[in-house]
Amino acid sequence: MRIAKKVQPYNGRLYGRPYIAKVVKWPVGCRAELQWGTFLGEPETGGELEIEAKPGDVLRYGQKTKRSSGDPSAQWVLVTSLGALTVIPSELEAARSFRQNWQLTAPAVDPTLQGETR
Repeated sequence: MRIAKKVQPYNGRLYGRPYIAKVVKWPVGCRAELQWGTFLGEPETGGELEIEAKPGDVLRYGQKTKRSSGDPSAQWVLVTSLGALTVIPSELEAARSFRQNWQLTAPAVDPTLQGETR
């Protein structure tokens, strides 16, 4: 389903382009690997962030400031069955949500198809 998030007009000299991304992989001991969505709009008029996602996907959206390091507006969210976005309070909880959903949807491995190790 198409997920869209409205973006208000912003000062392009102070803030970078808004972004949205979907977590596609989150290995243990590593940061999340993201698939990027699109911002359709301009600083003066605002616009919309969009990405394809399904219920249970973990997304991250935000906008960096050019004044300091970091991304104070970044949010982790979970896509619900109705396409709504539920805020996840921390990166740790986002990782747990992603891994829990991944375990529920991962294909079962047939042990007879695994190769021998020496």
